[in-house]
Amino acid sequence: MNMPNAKLISVLIVLIVAVAGAGLYLLSGDDGAGRYRSSDDTGRLMIYGNANNDDYLDQEDVAALEKILAGEAGEIPYADANLDGRVDQADLDMVKRMVKREEMTINYDYYFGGRLMQGKVGYPISAACVVGPEVIAIVKSIGAAGKIKSVSGGDLDSTLFSDLASLPRISDVRFSANAEEVSKYPVSAVITQDSAMYVPNHASFAAAGIDVVRIAAAEGTKSLAGAITLGYLLQCEDSANEYAEFCDGITAHVLSKTGPGLISESARPTALTVAMDNYLSGTSSDYYIASRTAGANNLADWPATTKRFMIGDEWLLEPRYQADYIIHWVGIEYGPVTQGRMQEVWDGYSQYFKAMDAYGSGGYMILNGSMPVPVRIAYMASIFYPEIFGEDYGERMNQRFVDLFMDNLRASGYDASADGVFKITRDMVSP
Repeated sequence: MNMPNAKLISVLIVLIVAVAGAGLYLLSGDDGAGRYRSSDDTGRLMIYGNANNDDYLDQEDVAALEKILAGEAGEIPYADANLDGRVDQADLDMVKRMVKREEMTINYDYYFGGRLMQGKVGYPISAACVVGPEVIAIVKSIGAAGKIKSVSGGDLDSTLFSDLASLPRISDVRFSANAEEVSKYPVSAVITQDSAMYVPNHASFAAAGIDVVRIAAAEGTKSLAGAITLGYLLQCEDSANEYAEFCDGITAHVLSKTGPGLISESARPTALTVAMDNYLSGTSSDYYIASRTAGANNLADWPATTKRFMIGDEWLLEPRYQADYIIHWVGIEYGPVTQGRMQEVWDGYSQYFKAMDAYGSGGYMILNGSMPVPVRIAYMASIFYPEIFGEDYGERMNQRFVDLFMDNLRASGYDASADGVFKITRDMVSP
């Protein structure tokens, strides 16, 4: 989902305030039963009925609605559970059913093609087809791998998704699904990304009685809202909030060391971020925001999400874009990478940036885009501030992610420092 920058900035301020002077991980607490309970109230759970705007659908939402109906509190958008344009007793009755986890149709927000949309989905989702590797990774991370009954095709990571190898493939490519093929398997929903590129034939699924649920999965700091929302829909709230605790903890730890006011702007390293072959992230991009969260001064000054740079173009060669670091995110499997494959990746992607100062100084780096967003932030923080976090901070957080959320990798004894390649630098290949 594409959270507006203003909202994201407010989230970061909340994080900074939460950790300032405390030295603790973000917003930590529990509900009395030892479960993580974030105090984030920015509406990461994008479900109508979330009347107090936190990460949970529980009795506190009932209490919030009762106060609204009594005139003791103002309305917030998600209080309108039945989405009829007013908050009344019908919403309270519906939320009470939601808190009991009754089967029902619920309303939720999602982004599609950059626009905020409202959708309906049958609750709970007990069996799903998942389209897109980033979405598959999130579903696994929140403990719902057992509810995946089929997946999209294409080159899925055979190491990260080894536990799903026997599942039916319902397409030949990673971003599409065929309604007729999906209908062969007992699923009630297709879960995919918020990009218009993914499952463009969504109308055919509605005709087949299959919901299409879209979440942010590959987009910077926003993917956590997708994970929390899916946690409710898939009845995996506890494990989804364990994942949120992991994500929040990394973000808060980084901000507690390098957030606004802690390091002067002149002392911050400068950076640019790149996705796909040659698309530079603009100020509205989640990659831009993630690099800022990691403590860099990102030099991008164009508002578009991306701006393409082709060999022969001149605009990126201007002095104002000569950053200390160029972080290029490329999808690389969690499995072994041969030297030949590493060289192939380097040659294919670095060719666009050889005239940049960062390339000449060793600051151009390819990072593995298969890592979840918080681990990406940790890797960037360790690159930008090795003296603060240690050069292995990203690697340590990646290992923690594996040990906590990737059961198949943990069971195999996966070692992130030895079994995969997550950073490629110029001294690792032939320039």
